[in-house]
Amino acid sequence: STLFPYTTLFRSDYPNYSPDSAETTAVSPDGKTLLILTSGFNLNLGGNGSYQPQDSGEYVFVYDISTPSVPAKTQVVQLVSERAFGGLVWSPDGTKFYVAGGADDNVHTFAQSNGQWVESGSPIALHHAGDLMNQETLVGPTAAGIGVTADGKTLIVANYETDSITTVNLVHGAVLQEYDLRPGLINPTQAGVPGGEFPVAVAVKGSNTIFISSSRDREIDVLSLGGGILNLTTRIPVAGNPGRMTLNKAQSRLFVTANNSDELIIIDATASVVLSQVNVSAPSGILGTGKSVPKGSNPNSVTLSPDEKTAYVTNGGTNDVAVVNLTGKKPVVIGLIPTGWQPNSVSVSPDASTLYVVSGKSVETANPENCRYINSGGNYGSGCQNIQDQNGSANQYAWQNMYAALLTLPVPGSSDLSVLTGQVAQNNGFNMQLSQQDIATMQFLKQHIQHVIYMVKENRTFDQILGDLTNGANADPSLTQFPSFDTPNFHNLATQFVTFDNFYDSGIVSMDGWQWSTAARALDLNEKSVVVNYGKGGANYDSEGTARNVNVALVGVAARKAWQ
Repeated sequence: STLFPYTTLFRSDYPNYSPDSAETTAVSPDGKTLLILTSGFNLNLGGNGSYQPQDSGEYVFVYDISTPSVPAKTQVVQLVSERAFGGLVWSPDGTKFYVAGGADDNVHTFAQSNGQWVESGSPIALHHAGDLMNQETLVGPTAAGIGVTADGKTLIVANYETDSITTVNLVHGAVLQEYDLRPGLINPTQAGVPGGEFPVAVAVKGSNTIFISSSRDREIDVLSLGGGILNLTTRIPVAGNPGRMTLNKAQSRLFVTANNSDELIIIDATASVVLSQVNVSAPSGILGTGKSVPKGSNPNSVTLSPDEKTAYVTNGGTNDVAVVNLTGKKPVVIGLIPTGWQPNSVSVSPDASTLYVVSGKSVETANPENCRYINSGGNYGSGCQNIQDQNGSANQYAWQNMYAALLTLPVPGSSDLSVLTGQVAQNNGFNMQLSQQDIATMQFLKQHIQHVIYMVKENRTFDQILGDLTNGANADPSLTQFPSFDTPNFHNLATQFVTFDNFYDSGIVSMDGWQWSTAARALDLNEKSVVVNYGKGGANYDSEGTARNVNVALVGVAARKAWQ
């Protein structure tokens, strides 16, 4: 089902509005309530194209899951004109929950009042304005993953863009300590040594041990917390870009999702060493002996069944949940469950009967007639002529036509899981076979082609420019807006060289579209950053050759400073 907050809130101005980018799920300690946090574009413009703060922001959907198979939406909490980047956690006693404010650099606290969840006091400011990272790269802070100590007294925030974590005293609502995770900031003799960058997720063991996933540096940073003071104890290297994590009940094992390596990694939470890992893209042998599934499943969240014999992992890149058997010496993927587009989080009911999976995207709804690509609301994307055209007030921008969703499904048995796995394989083309003619053609091309120049034109559809091609291309002349008379160079290239008239890019806008066009996949953090960046801001644009506004193609500090 899609998520319709204004239907619930009885808003007359946007009665059918539904947000994008459902990002995080969290089941309450008593197992009766499910929370869903959005972290996406989620803004609306008024009739004159002006930003409408009362109609924009992020949302926390509250569901009663006392009857696991029939979740009942009881409330929609709107963070009016506020931002988020996936950080959501319950207090250990279930009386409160906390939301990290993303680029707003704060933390929101919610408690119940008269049966409704309401914000308790003002957001807790993390005070990153003007800090070192901001001065170095002109990138503002982004509060991402959060965790709470078992005693409920301390909140830990992963500061994604400032390479640090912050501890917050929840009793007094005040910052305790800022701890920079970079080796050179901890010990000047290690200046330039990579480590601790882009921390995105938090897991807390008891009240004294903290695990932080450093996505950029492919490590789990382990810190001790004693007497309110943080200290780094070790760094655990991992194969991929680690993201969300969860601990088992005994807190002896840490389960980590890692995209790029497409793995679920299991770590000894006491010895701080990797015990095992498994590629969660598909069950072994799904394509036959010796063949492996292509990279790009992008695992991004994990939860454990109540008996801890099974792990469920969302694969954002292949739109499924991997089912992992944990009972043997090594974890084994035993099946896949199809989901909506870009699953971001999975939770399981306390009775082990039901899975709750949220997806961030949907098939984009069609724009009204006469839609063209224009500057919509300050962003280049789809707007509409003749319908509040030019100022974006039609609210038809690409991200505004994407809807998040909640999928509720029974935990499948072995026979159903086999069928579902086959469906995922078909959906993703895992079992696609090349004909002998295809193979011969590719061999011929490899022998006769030495160089390929790949030209990509963004911000226009194929048919907008090349719909009038008459060389047998799959083109629709009725959609042509810039015919050969207006675009002679494009048409000359299209007629003289190979034209990809059936090339489909899964990206929605430039930031993710370029990754899909040049790499055939996008990293999970890019998928999460683009909607926030294009919407209300935050999560820097790290997609076209720069990282935090630094040109990574230039060698040396002097060259990079000169470029800036």
